[in-house]
Amino acid sequence: MMSKTTGMRTERKQSGQSMVELALILPFLLLLLVATVEAGFALRDYLVLQSVNREGVRWAARTPPGEEYRAHFYDEGIAGVFDRIRIAADSAGLRAEDVNVVFTHIYIRDDSPVIYQEMSPPSFVYPSTTYDDRMSDLAQDNADKAASVNAMRLAAGYEPLSNEVIVIETFYRHETVWGFDIVGPFGEDWTMYALSTMRLIGTGRLGEE
Repeated sequence: MMSKTTGMRTERKQSGQSMVELALILPFLLLLLVATVEAGFALRDYLVLQSVNREGVRWAARTPPGEEYRAHFYDEGIAGVFDRIRIAADSAGLRAEDVNVVFTHIYIRDDSPVIYQEMSPPSFVYPSTTYDDRMSDLAQDNADKAASVNAMRLAAGYEPLSNEVIVIETFYRHETVWGFDIVGPFGEDWTMYALSTMRLIGTGRLGEE
């Protein structure tokens, strides 16, 4: 039969063992908790970024295609795209000052792609050489698709579609929940990215407020 003293020693030993196990596993549990919270906030910000990016490209794509509207839109419309995206981002809970937008207009002139690009200031992300190459590939892809689709439309007796495409790219600096300067994904901000393209549909925006 176990004595009372022996039973107390056994309980203390088990209690001490449990404390050691908790001390060993607690850092991993805390890390898992932080990672789960961070993933939730990051996913939420990314989904909002995708939404405001699509809002911007839908608004820009309502500009009528053609040379007569292009200069007016470059002078006045692009600033409206930037403002609209930042206002939508701010309303959805993102920090508007950490949103950066790249506007690209691709159209075909004399059977060759033409690229006009403008960025919203301030810019913490900027196009690189590989970025320029990617935009050139996108422009050529648009030219090929426009030629193919319009050839089929003309053969069927329909008017050709606009061969002008708007590309809106939105960047966002997501601050991590952890917020400490440590090594690893929790120690630095994340740059989130969204891209949307839409062909100009020409419902009219010239002079619209």
